[in-house]
Amino acid sequence: MGAVSGKSNLNLLKQTIFTQSRHIVLGFSLLVLSLDSLALSETEKPTRAQDLNYGAVLYEYHQGNAFEALSLLNVAKEKGGIKGHGDHPDLVEGGLLLSYGMTQEAKAIFENLLKDKLSISDQNLAWFYLGKVFYLEQNHPESLDSFAKIDISVLSNNDQEKSYELIYIKSQIAALTSAVDNKISALENSSINALPPKHIYRYYIHYNQAVSLLDGSNNEAAIASLQKLISALSLERQAGQWRNQTSENTNDRVDLAMELKALYNQSLLSLGQLYLQNSQNELAFDTLKQVDKDSVFSDQALFAYAISASNLERHDLALSALNTLNSQTLFNPWQQQTPYALAYLYEQLKEPILALEAYRAAVAQYETLQTKLAQEKQALSEDVLLEALNIKASLGSEDLEKDAYGRIRTPKQKFSFAKLLTSEAFQRQLSELHELYLIKNSMHRWERQLDSFEDMLSTRLLSRQQKLKATKAELALKEVDLWTDKEQLFKTRIETAINNDDVYFYMTEEQIAYFNRLQKAQERLATLPDDHKKKVAYQQSFARAKAYFDWWVADEFSINRWRTQKQLKALQAEMSVFRKQYQLLDAEQDLDTAHLNFVERVNSGKERLNSLSDSLEESLETSSKDLIGQVDAAMNQQLEEIGRYLLASREALARVSDSLLVEGKIRYNNSDAETEIVEGEQ
Repeated sequence: MGAVSGKSNLNLLKQTIFTQSRHIVLGFSLLVLSLDSLALSETEKPTRAQDLNYGAVLYEYHQGNAFEALSLLNVAKEKGGIKGHGDHPDLVEGGLLLSYGMTQEAKAIFENLLKDKLSISDQNLAWFYLGKVFYLEQNHPESLDSFAKIDISVLSNNDQEKSYELIYIKSQIAALTSAVDNKISALENSSINALPPKHIYRYYIHYNQAVSLLDGSNNEAAIASLQKLISALSLERQAGQWRNQTSENTNDRVDLAMELKALYNQSLLSLGQLYLQNSQNELAFDTLKQVDKDSVFSDQALFAYAISASNLERHDLALSALNTLNSQTLFNPWQQQTPYALAYLYEQLKEPILALEAYRAAVAQYETLQTKLAQEKQALSEDVLLEALNIKASLGSEDLEKDAYGRIRTPKQKFSFAKLLTSEAFQRQLSELHELYLIKNSMHRWERQLDSFEDMLSTRLLSRQQKLKATKAELALKEVDLWTDKEQLFKTRIETAINNDDVYFYMTEEQIAYFNRLQKAQERLATLPDDHKKKVAYQQSFARAKAYFDWWVADEFSINRWRTQKQLKALQAEMSVFRKQYQLLDAEQDLDTAHLNFVERVNSGKERLNSLSDSLEESLETSSKDLIGQVDAAMNQQLEEIGRYLLASREALARVSDSLLVEGKIRYNNSDAETEIVEGEQ
C-alpha cells in the first residue's frame, strides 16, 4: 500500500464546502464503511423523527446523498441544532465525514461524543471504524490508538465478524511496523488463535506469514508455510466449504468464494515461483499447472509453467504455453516476454530457422506494440482512461461499486496495467477523483435549486406587479378625491348645524317623513279658498300638528345630534383607513423588503457556489492530472521494457541471421534487403 500524505487539497476543499454550506439554504455516498450499524446500534433511540430538520437529514442520508445530509446538518446547527435525538445526529455526521475521508474531523466528533455520552456498543463501533480508516490511510499509530480504546469482549458479543477483522488489521499493522526478523513473531502474537480454524482472516495471516519469511530470505520455511496453506485450502475446496463460512446473504457467499479462490491461486503461484528459484522444476511444474485457467494469476502462472517445462525439456508443453500467451490480445507485462522467450526456446531446441522467424516476428510485434503504446500515451486523457476502466458512466454516482475497504471495483476490461490498478496509490487517487465528482454532482443539484429559487422569486415579482397594477386601476375607479370632498362637505354642514342649533338638520327618518307630510298639508291648505267652510278648522288642526312636531324635534335634538356626530366619526375613521391604504398602495414598490432579502440571499448563494465551483474545478484538474500521471509513468515504464525486449530481439535476430548466413542456410535478397531460406537447407 502506498503511503498517503497529510490533509490533501481534496480534504481542504471538502472542509471549505461543508463550512460554506451552513450559509446556503439548499436542499446532499452512503457510508463506505457500513456505518448504518453505527447509526442503528442497540442504544434506545426515537423510532420517528421528532425534529423535522433531522427527518430531512435522514432522508438525504438514506437516499445516498451524503453531501446534502452534511449540509442540512450544518444548516440545522446554525438554527440552534437538532432537538429530541440526543447524540445520534452527531454519530451520523461523524460517519458521513468518515465516508468522505475526513478522518481528523470525524475523530474530533467521536472524541467529543465518547466523553461519557455513548453506550459501550456505540463507542466500540465509533473507534473501530475510525481505526479502520486510519489503517487504510497508513496512519498506523492513530489506528492502533483507536483500536486500543475498544472493549474487545463487548465487540465480540455484539459483532463477532468485526472482532475477527480487528484481529486481522492489528496483525497487518504489527507486521508492517516490525523489523524483518520480528515480522513472524508479530504475526504469531496477533491473537490469531482467537480466529476460527477455517476463517478467511486466518488464511490471510497465514499467507502474510509466508511472505514475511521471504523478507528474511528463509525460502525453505516459506515453502513449507505455503504448502500447509495450499493443503488446507485444497481440502476446503474439495469439501465444498468455501460457500459456507459467511452469512446467509448470497452476495457475501459469492465474495468469500472468490476471495478464497484468489488466495488459493495466488498461493500456488507464489509456491511455484519459489520452486523455480530453487531449481526444483518438477515441483514447480506440478504446482503451477494447478492454477485455475480463469484466475487473474493464470497468465503469470502460465509463463512460469513454460519456464519449468522448458527446464524439464518438455519443450512441446513449453511451446504450447508460450503460444497460448502469444495469441492473446491483451498484452500485459508477462506477455511482453513471450515473443522473445518463444524464439529463444526454438534456438535452444536447435531450430535456428524457426528461431529466426520467431525473432523476426518478435521484432515486428515489439515495434507494433511500441508504436501503439506511444500513440495511446499521446492520446491519454481522463476520458480515455475512465473508458478503458469501464467506469466512465458511473464515476461520480452512487452506483459505482466499492469493496469493503472503499476501493473502486473496476469491471472486467481490456487494460494492460493490472499491477497499477491494484496499487493503493492508484486506488486512492481514483477514489479521490470519484469523490470530487460526487461533490460536483451535489453542487449541480445546489445550482438547480438556486435557479429554482430564482425562478420562484421572478414569478412572485411578476405576480406582485400584476396585482399592484390591478389594485391601482380599481382604486382609480373608486374616485377617492370625490369621496374625500363629500366627507368634508358632511363635516362642514354638521358643524354649521351645531353652531346654529339647527334642530331640523338632525331629524330622524321618521321625523323627516312627518315633516314632509306637514309640508304637503300646508301646501293643500294654501290652495283652499278663503270661504271654504272647513278651512279654519283645518288650519287649527295643522297648527296643533305643527306645534307637536316642533316639540318632538326639539325634544330629541340632543339625541339626534349625538347620533349624527357618531356616524360622522365612524365615517371619518373609515375614510382615514381608506386614505392610508390608498397612499400605501400608491407608494408600494415592485420589490418589498422581504423579497429583496430573498433576492440578496440567492445572489449571495450563487456567488459562494461559483467560488466553490472554481475551487472544485481546480481540485478536479489536479486530481485528474495526478491520476493520469500515474498511468503515464506506468506507460513509460512499459515502453522501456518493450524497448529492452525489442533491442534484445534485434540483437538475437542479427546473431542467428549471421550464423545461418555463414552456414549457407539463408541468403540475402538484394531486391528488398531481406533474407530468404536457401532451398533444401531448412
